[in-house]
Amino acid sequence: MLSLAFLAPLSLAACSDQSSSSSSHSNTGSATSSKVVKRPTIDITTSTASGSKSIAIKSAKVYNSNISDSSWQGNIFKIDAIKMITTKPFKYHDDDDGIYNSKGIALIKYSIKAVAFDVDGDTDTSNLTTNLGGQTNIDYLDSQDTNTVNKGVTKTGIMVFPLTDNPSSIKSLRLKTSIDANSVKNDSSKDYDLNINLSK
Repeated sequence: MLSLAFLAPLSLAACSDQSSSSSSHSNTGSATSSKVVKRPTIDITTSTASGSKSIAIKSAKVYNSNISDSSWQGNIFKIDAIKMITTKPFKYHDDDDGIYNSKGIALIKYSIKAVAFDVDGDTDTSNLTTNLGGQTNIDYLDSQDTNTVNKGVTKTGIMVFPLTDNPSSIKSLRLKTSIDANSVKNDSSKDYDLNINLSK
């Protein structure tokens, strides 16, 4: 699961390499000092058979979003922001599709507002496709689900997807996910198929 330290950079605040150095020189001699701050990393559970690994982050970019869908009896599914992270290449072992040779990670921050009835934001079967043709399943072990959302309540979550395409070259995403009614008297559900343009 996402730790609090993991959530801070993943709550869609920008990340970048950090380093600083200073030097001083005089006619009588010289002294130099430098301090290098460790390259930021992201913890990803790359396999259900192993623990999380720290993957080095090369760059990251955040995109705000106003995509919202209220077509399911007024219940609102909204994408709030997307964070595209370029990382050091790593292998991700997907339970269904085998090994992804990943070049980065997409974080999708979303919210669900239950208007008509209680809903269950179970997004474990979500998948993401890029305009470059890469398709990956959700990293459900590192994602943060909304679980049950009671009527009248809004809850937020974060979907985590490994990316097989270079994140800096991706121009659009297609997200497929679903939510279910949470009631013994209501077994309906809603499938979402959303296209997200990543504008500069």
